Amino acid sequence: MIKRSKMIMIKRSSYKAPTNVCFYYIEFLAKYASKKKRYLRANHSLFMNKCLEKEIMKRSRLRNKFLKNPTPENKVAYNKQRNYCLTLSRKTKKEYF
Repeated sequence: MIKRSKMIMIKRSSYKAPTNVCFYYIEFLAKYASKKKRYLRANHSLFMNKCLEKEIMKRSRLRNKFLKNPTPENKVAYNKQRNYCLTLSRKTKKEYF
């Protein structure tokens, strides 16, 4: 009976908590896994909202499309989106300020 209790005491004292495993896992992730970064763009102002950001991204996409393939259809689509972005920007500025 005494031998068993000593063995149990030894086993319990030699057991290490899983914090070491967590520490090594976090260290591994910090070294090898890429972190997501988000940059604050120059056009990100206080009046910017989600709708305006999406329309600006759409405008940029149409502009790139027009520059790669300068057809009249692409130019018209880009100009419409550019004008829409400008009016939307003015509208949101008026609402904010």
